[in-house]
Amino acid sequence: MYFKELRLPSNPLVNFEELLDQKKEYTYSNSDIDRYVNKDLLDILNSIGLRPRFFAWFGFIHQQQGVSTIHSDISYVNNVWQSVPVGINWEVTPGDMTFYWWDTHGDKVIWPDQTKPKRDIFGVHQGSVMNRDSSAYTCLDSFKPKTGVPFLARTDVPHQVIYNTNVDTRVAISLRFDNKDLPTWESAVKKFEPLYL
Repeated sequence: MYFKELRLPSNPLVNFEELLDQKKEYTYSNSDIDRYVNKDLLDILNSIGLRPRFFAWFGFIHQQQGVSTIHSDISYVNNVWQSVPVGINWEVTPGDMTFYWWDTHGDKVIWPDQTKPKRDIFGVHQGSVMNRDSSAYTCLDSFKPKTGVPFLARTDVPHQVIYNTNVDTRVAISLRFDNKDLPTWESAVKKFEPLYL
């Protein structure tokens, strides 16, 4: 299992217009949880002993990327890259999107350039930094998210998002957590069990 739909609010954010003014890159992260994350959502997460460390926003208004690179997620914490095993994801805008997880058969692993600025969310790429070609890989699982229905997504194995629609906007939000709270995918699966759809 690489995903699980969750019983959580359909809209994870507040003060959305303010965030629009700040977003300059395809992948944007923000750790001001109390200002931007829905309070009802924070209360539910608190009831199972969790608080997000940051959220990531993927996509732009009026600009979208059809196929993401193949990557696993990492975060720069305390001067070291750490694996990010899980996120809670929302597709905020409608579109025909499929989330894929790949067995890359030991393909070359590309870590971020250490001379570039560090970010809360980044990727370890497979084959090459811009690799979008999965033809040599084996699909482990795939999932078509529903707009506004959050899902737990495994992000510590190579994965990719592919859009099969010509919509000109993609907005996806992902909550991320401290590794001491959710150190593995298996720990997340157990922690979120009361919230499964």
